[in-house]
Amino acid sequence: ISSGAGAIREQLVDLDLGIIIDYSLAEWKELGEEGPTGNEWEDQKVGRRKDFLVRRIELAKHFIRTNIEPEWMVLCLLLVLPPELRPIIQIDSGKLMSSDINELYRRVIYRNNTLIDLLTTSRSTPGELVMCQEKSVQEAVDTLLDNGIRGQPMRDGHNKVYKSFLDVIEGKEGRFRETLLGKRVDYSGRSVIVVEVAKSKIREKEPVVWEILQEVMQGHPILLNRAPTLHRLGIQAFQSILVEGHAICLHPLVCKGFNVDFDGDQMAVNVPLSLEAQAEACLLMFSHTNLLSPAIGDPISVPTQDMLIGLYVLTSSNR
Repeated sequence: ISSGAGAIREQLVDLDLGIIIDYSLAEWKELGEEGPTGNEWEDQKVGRRKDFLVRRIELAKHFIRTNIEPEWMVLCLLLVLPPELRPIIQIDSGKLMSSDINELYRRVIYRNNTLIDLLTTSRSTPGELVMCQEKSVQEAVDTLLDNGIRGQPMRDGHNKVYKSFLDVIEGKEGRFRETLLGKRVDYSGRSVIVVEVAKSKIREKEPVVWEILQEVMQGHPILLNRAPTLHRLGIQAFQSILVEGHAICLHPLVCKGFNVDFDGDQMAVNVPLSLEAQAEACLLMFSHTNLLSPAIGDPISVPTQDMLIGLYVLTSSNR
């Protein structure tokens, strides 16, 4: 009798996604035809069942559309990281320092070899012993992927927890965020934002940009982003103007959409390169096309604080 992941894989191999879609759709239609029962608890139960059927149909359609077999969700082969990602370093005293991943791999190999010996050399091995060794191999693989998933994490001789795959890739210092997402990208930048003061421009009536560079940038939008990007207005497009200094001068009317203030916040700037990206930025992402909150519909660009004082001073009768 199969057990563990092997039994799950056998069940997944026998799945017929087309039949699953047909049966789920038929049950969903049947539940829809019954209508409300008058019992609130029963109606909620039927609603949850219908939502589950919809999700199951969508998942089955996705498997068919992408040519993915369900049994592929169960690993049959354990991938081995290249040596560069699990190095062995010799320190000054001549001792060797090895990555924690190597020790976890060693445990998997040792337990798997023991299982192979039980299956090949000892034909009279009790089935309970083989099943126990299979469980031991599974525990070693689980520890390699996520140390601590089975409760108490595995530690070395100095009571230090071994770092597993999950520890290597997760978090701010993980391989994804630090090495891939955190690397430098061309045509992008980051700087502190300051208020774009208009008082000096009104008084001097002189441009603060360089005409040649402004001509090059004219008509080419840029994208401003302030992390964390929690809604659509976290990234907006603007027409850039060159100014003195290294800070990004931001119009205070758009601060609410970005949820920023001028106490040291930083924003990232990106330049869309392709014509399709530029067209999308101009048509959908410019700040003047995002004046209302997408959540509740209230105006998002409303004068506050210094802007109200400035409007009062400009429109007061004694000036």
